[in-house]
This record gives sequence, C-alpha cells and structure tokens, in this order.
Amino acid sequence: MTQKNRLYCRASALSLLVPVLVTAGASSAFANDQSAITVAAAAAASQSGLGGAQTPQAASEADTSAQEDGVIMVTARRRSEALSRVPVSISSISSNDLAERSITSQADLQRGVPGLTVRSGQSDSVLNFSIRGQGIDTYSSSPPAVATYFNDVPLVSLSASNFYDLDSVQVLKGPQGTLFGRNTTGGAVLYSSAKPTNNFEGYVSAGYGNYDDRRLEGAINIPLISDKVLLRVAGNAQWRDGWQKNVTTGQDLGRVDRQSVRATLALKPTDSFESTFVGGYSYLGGNNVGMQLYAVNACGSTNNGLVLGSLVACTYGPSADYWDDYLAAHPEATAGGIVDQVAIQKALGTRKVNGTAFSKKKGKDWFIMNTSTVDLGKDTSLKSIISYSHSKDFNLWDPFGTGLYPLARIYDTIELEDAANPGLQESIEGVSAEVQVSGTAIDGNLNYVVGGFYSRQKRTFYDSFYFFNVQPIYGPFPSYYHYNYTSQSKAMFTQATYDLSSAGLNGLKLTGGFRYTWENFALDTFPDATAYSAPGANPRERTKFDAPSWTIGLDWQATDALLLYVAQRGSFRSGGFNGNGPLANTTAANVGNLFLPEKVRDVEVGAKFAGRLGAMPVRANLALYNSNITNVQRMQSVYVGGNPVVLTVNIPKARVRGVEFDANVRPTSWLEVGGNVAYTDARYIDGKSIVIGQEYNYGPYADTPKWAGGAFAKVTVPVGDNAGEVSLRGEVYAQSSQEFSNLADTYVPNTTLPGYALINASLDWNKVMGSNLNLSVFVKNATQKGYYTGGFGFVPLGISSVVPGQPRMYGLTVKYNF
Repeated sequence: MTQKNRLYCRASALSLLVPVLVTAGASSAFANDQSAITVAAAAAASQSGLGGAQTPQAASEADTSAQEDGVIMVTARRRSEALSRVPVSISSISSNDLAERSITSQADLQRGVPGLTVRSGQSDSVLNFSIRGQGIDTYSSSPPAVATYFNDVPLVSLSASNFYDLDSVQVLKGPQGTLFGRNTTGGAVLYSSAKPTNNFEGYVSAGYGNYDDRRLEGAINIPLISDKVLLRVAGNAQWRDGWQKNVTTGQDLGRVDRQSVRATLALKPTDSFESTFVGGYSYLGGNNVGMQLYAVNACGSTNNGLVLGSLVACTYGPSADYWDDYLAAHPEATAGGIVDQVAIQKALGTRKVNGTAFSKKKGKDWFIMNTSTVDLGKDTSLKSIISYSHSKDFNLWDPFGTGLYPLARIYDTIELEDAANPGLQESIEGVSAEVQVSGTAIDGNLNYVVGGFYSRQKRTFYDSFYFFNVQPIYGPFPSYYHYNYTSQSKAMFTQATYDLSSAGLNGLKLTGGFRYTWENFALDTFPDATAYSAPGANPRERTKFDAPSWTIGLDWQATDALLLYVAQRGSFRSGGFNGNGPLANTTAANVGNLFLPEKVRDVEVGAKFAGRLGAMPVRANLALYNSNITNVQRMQSVYVGGNPVVLTVNIPKARVRGVEFDANVRPTSWLEVGGNVAYTDARYIDGKSIVIGQEYNYGPYADTPKWAGGAFAKVTVPVGDNAGEVSLRGEVYAQSSQEFSNLADTYVPNTTLPGYALINASLDWNKVMGSNLNLSVFVKNATQKGYYTGGFGFVPLGISSVVPGQPRMYGLTVKYNF
C-alpha cells in the first residue's frame, strides 16, 4: 500500500467519528445531571492526506507528550520525579501541551484538569479556582482555598496575567502546606516559567482571530557568559474587540488590551551555587463583560414557607405607590418593572445586555523574585525564595446587571489615578520569603525537606457605590467602603519519605509531613467608609490564628507500571475580617465582622498506571477521596445599617467526596485518544448559621458540578520527507448543572446554571517544509454554545446575576523558532 493510500485510509476511518462530534455539540451534555460522559473526537479526510490537531483538550496527568513512551516529570514534591511515581493526585501540563491544546489563559485550565472549576468573580477578569468543592465565593474576604504560585512564589495579583512562555503548569489536589508556601484546603496551581538555557535561541509568534483578536508573543535566550550568566526575556500582548454588545449604550464589552514583559537572569558562578532573578510587569486594560440578571423575587414572594428578600422588585415594580410617576419619567421602563428584565435578558442571549452603565478596567502588576540554591554536599541543598509584588486594579461596570433599572452604579470615573470619584479601586502589596533544606539520608532511603515561610500582604480597597436611583421620586443613596487589610503569615514545615525496601518491604514507601502556621490580621477602616459611622464601630481591629497542617501517606510500587497509594491530610484556611461588615471584633452571629478559620480533613486512595497493554502505551489514573470540612467559609449578603454588604461567614460542617479518573491510550503511532471524568458529591452536613440576627440553613453546595469531564482524539500524520508534521485534534468538555448560590433551597431560589458541552478543535502543521515555522488553526466553542461561568445571589435585594462564558473563538497562529 502506498503512503498516499495509507494516509487516506487513516483519515477516512477517523472521519467516521465526525457524527459523534457533531452530536455531542448539538446536545447539552450532562443536562439533568446525567452521569455519562459524552465522548467526542474530530477528524477530516483528504486524498492527499490531512493531519492532526491540538486544542485545549481535557488535559490531565494521563496526557503524554508527543513521544510514545515519554515520561512526564514534575517537581510538586520539591524534587524532580516521574508523575506516575508520585503518590498524590497531580495534573501536569507541559509547555508543548499548552500550545497544542490552545490553553492560553487560566480559564482554559478547567477543560484540562479533572475536578478543577474556574469561575468568574465580581468581573470576568477576576478568576477563582475551586478544586474538589473547595474555592472562594464572589466578593468573599476569605483567603483562597486554592493557592496559585509563580516559580514557587505565592501570586499577588488582582487580574489574570503571566500566562505565557511557561515551562509547565502543575495542579495539586487536596490540602497543601507541608512542602512549601501557604497552607490551603483545596489545592495549589503551580506556574513555572521557561528557564534560560545555554543556547542563543528564541521564538516569535503572531496570531489573528475573530473579534479582531491580535496576539503577539516572543522570547529570546541569550547566554551572556556560557554556563555562568544566562538571560531570557519574554513578552506577550493581546488586543481584542469586545464580544458582548450593550444595545443601550452601544459599547462593546469584554474588550481586551493586555501587555506583559518578563526577564529572567540565571547566575551560576560556581558548581555549588546558583541564583535566578525574575522580574515582570503587566498592564491590563479594556473592559468587563456585562453581568446579566438571572432571577428576581417578586415583591412579597415566598419559598418553602420563607419570606424572600424582594427589595428590588418592590422598589422597581407596580407594587410601589409611585410606579406610575416613575414610568412617566422613564419611558424605557416596562409596566411589570424589573421582574420583566429577566425575560428581556433571556431574549437578548449571552452576547447582549441592555444596561446604562459604562464599563472599564485598568490594572497594573509588577514583581521581582529571587531563587538561590547552595549545594551543601552529602546530597543536601539549601534554597531561599524571596519576592516582592504589587498589583493595582480599577473597575467600572454594572455589578448586578439590572439593565435599564439603575439599582447600583459604581461612580463613573474613567481614570485610575483620579482620586475624586475613584470607582472600585484596590491594590495589593506583598512580600514573601522561604527557606528550604532538602536532601537524602540513610543510604538514600530517606528524602526530606525542612523549611520556613513568611509572607506579608497589605490590601487597600475603595469602592464608591450609589444604590436605588429612583429619580425623580428619591435617591440615589451613596455607600462607601474604604479600608486597609494587612495579613502576616509565619510557618515551619517538614516532609519526609522513607523507602522501606531496605527493610524487606520492596516497593513500599512511607511519607509524613507536618506544618504549623501563625497568622495575624489587621483591619483599618477609613473615616469616609459608611460602616465607620455605625454606633460603637471600631476603626482598628486585630486578631490572630494558629493551627497545624499534616500529611501521612503510604504507597506501593506494585509493578514497574502500577502504583497504589493512600494518604490522610489535614489543613486549614485562615480566618479574618470582613472589610465592609459591622466594625466589631466578633463573628456575624454576634453582629460583627470576624470570621473563623476553615478546617479540612481528607482521605485519598488512588492508583496510577503507566505502561503497556499489549503493544499499546497506556496511562491511567484513579483517585477516590473524602473530605470533612468544619467552619466552611461562605459569602452571605445582608443589610447592615441601611447598607447592602457581603460578609464571609462560617457554616458548621460539610462533606465532599468524589472520584476522578483519566486515561490516555495510543492504539497506533498516529492515533491518540483519551479522556477524564470527575464525580463530586458535595453537601452540608450541618448548614445552620446565624448571620446578623437571622438564621440561615445553607444548601445545596454551590459552584460544584456533580459531573465534569471530557474526551479527545488526535491524529498525527507525516506529510513526507522534510515537509514537517500535521496533526488534527478534536475534543469535548462537558459538565452537569450546578447551583451558584448556597441558599438555593431557601432564600435564593432559581440559581441553577444548566449543564453544557463545549467542542474545540485545531489543526497544526509543525516544521513547515522542514523549516522552523509552525502554523496552527483553532476553534473554541465550535457550536457557539451559550453558557455561564459563575453567578451570585443577594438575599435582601432578591436578585441573582450571572457572568456569561465566551462565544465561539477561532483564529490562526504563526510561530517561528530560531
């Protein structure tokens, strides 16, 4: 059979999968919480041969590199080791995989990691990670349950940035803290930038897509002194028009204007010492995607016998005794009032809004960090990691998406530096320092790390709202939030793994780790803040917490290909103050602004396989876990002193358990298929909590889809000698419906986000005609599926709002390596 015929047969066989892909896109997979994963693949046929693809596939720790038997290496345990030999649940995505799957932002990671949820916060530029039901609510004062690190430094940033020229992204699942950095209850996301090399090399890439999306990226590596002084400079930029239209103002929303630059200088004056400096600057402009009104409680409505908050409907609706006068003054309003806006917005769809607010965002981030390592001899090394960072952010938008009814507006100031009416403006300044001693002992049977960690962050927050503009009847009423919030963390930690093979227990290893953390918090409220004027308010508040974290694990390398493990862990998420709550150093149950630490205890058992079934290379990973959480930190909206505020409060007990599975198979050298699935059962065991004198019963467990997962197929076809390699890849990501309110059963009904499926595909041609040129064509959300990435409900106001997800995005990227 000729090469041409072989290529035709392969492409023709794969073209049979196209109906599967189309069917998956046409349906809303996981709707009604069905427990089946929709499998999708993509292919095409051509008599002259076609090729594979790469898109943002459901990346997982099972996914391999282009090498058939390539070993995936990770450093999540502070040493380089094969992913298949690490006895914890980790997902790792290399730089090649990021490009191949078109994973170009933090939001894309959700499609790549089983059990990871990425949701939008109070604006689409603020993203919150959630792993195994552990995340952070919109407007919450909680520290993150999932910490993000850049080159082992905890990120201090108010917007998504630095997602370029990366070496890898690793996602650790479950409680963390005994190895490095901050303690967390959900997990950690580790970004590692590309390191300088001893070669003069680099790349330049340019891309263009719909919505006039223009992208530039590049990096250059310069060995200033061979093996001694190495420099790498990288940068990226993106300009894109908005994909959402405000039909009232004519403004395009979701516009992107982003530029970043980063420099890395590696010094190695001796064989036993090396020091690496990294510095970066990012600018983020454009505007926010418009919030969309999702549900409104009718004036005087009830749910399960409870009287619902309906202040907004009673204010902007026919039950108000002034409503005829309001309609006369506002011909754009409808007779039914704001309740009608839900149907109006639904008719507009996810890509249109009809509000009157102006939208703008502007942010600046910069940082500098140093990592130095000294080889102390005898398999022992000393490492220090220090950093300073500063982030400043400014936003204007309609925070509730109430359309033509001006419920709330952030004062319309356009310039970030204008102090007269600064809108929503916040900044975070942070320093961190960490010291680690690591090595081996007892004839190499013991691997250990011992360290200390320190961090200090200062957050300044100013938000100037006005509420309930019912002119010419009354209002609007101003509300100001202005405070400094300072946190300081100190910790000591250690973790060690002992190989019991020396005791005759071949393949068996025991791991133990412990951490103790001391944290201090200070809240200083400015006199112009509305909350400061409350009777008995204390503008200066202080508190502190301390608690342990630990891990105990046992793993057995049953065969060269199969690892079995079990681990038990405990950690906590620190408490603190609500900057916009009643200024009293006590919890919300006693009409204060203090919230307590959240604690988690979990057990995880798992298996990892990396080997062959017959002639086929196979990678598969299975993890089962059960987490018990006390003092769960959740957001609660209330009225305090006539001002709407959101407070972080504690809910007594919750339980999260689940199963995660992913697999990757290469039936032939030219075909790769795989997928992943995550099942999460999250619920409150004791959901009763008192908040500002009122009892709430929380449930269901929000922002945690019961089912999520994806599947992919990739075909790689050589196109002749010295012509390069063409690949085609298709994938589907799907998740079941979920609630976005923890009070959906009681005070905030109608907050179910429907399940959805997203189809992505790409076609790549690498080393075009033997050159250093790569071409890529991609499409995300190929079927133009409308969906939502998050939402929040406000109890006293009686409304719920959501953030829509991106529509179909497609484009072309050209990359030249030198």
